[in-house]
Amino acid sequence: MDRSECCRCSQRKKERSPEEYKKLIHRLNRIEGQIRGIRSMVESGAYCPDILVQAAAVNAAVNAFSVITYASSLFSSLMWGLASGLQPLYGASYGAKDDKSLKFYFRSGQIMALVGGAAIFALTFFVGKPLCAFFGADAASVPIVCDALPKYCLNYVFAASTAVIAAYLFSTKRTRYAIPINVCRSIVFSSVCINLLPLIFGYDFVWYTVTVSEGICAVIAVLLCRISEKNGIVYR
Repeated sequence: MDRSECCRCSQRKKERSPEEYKKLIHRLNRIEGQIRGIRSMVESGAYCPDILVQAAAVNAAVNAFSVITYASSLFSSLMWGLASGLQPLYGASYGAKDDKSLKFYFRSGQIMALVGGAAIFALTFFVGKPLCAFFGADAASVPIVCDALPKYCLNYVFAASTAVIAAYLFSTKRTRYAIPINVCRSIVFSSVCINLLPLIFGYDFVWYTVTVSEGICAVIAVLLCRISEKNGIVYR
């Protein structure tokens, strides 16, 4: 690869939500801490096998970080793909003032979201090792990924449903209910949970922080949706 190709690659960017950004930074900080630990051991003249063990742990952590990032990107794409695919159906039914079809698509979307989220969690929980191999995990990182990935992917049980509700409210011109859901999901609860819960329950709890955040947002989304339904849909 020549220099011009490297420059072009370095200019490629990926849009990340504040929640995803904080999770990535947190994991990288833990890896950075392990690397600093190795440097300290070398500077203090530590016994060589101890250094090798610590270096192996860092390599496993880096590989596990990559695997979980790949998996979460794939599963998130499926979740948002479902919500995006339903939006035209919601919009068409709303435009045609077809209340029956609108309700049908909304209920169907909720069922697909719950089944899809549960399927993602079950896949990571029961088929963890083959899934690790699929995403390129080495032998040292497999135990880390098998332990952490199901804890993280439990959030999709709630996140998929929240995404469908937000899409439904946006498509039916009820943005005053939809916007708070997205703001709470991407900024408020994710920031609070990721920064606060590990300090209370320990840093291993970081894998559950997204699930707690998504669970709170799902409850709020259901409440806001019910309030908006009680007020009725205004067809324009």
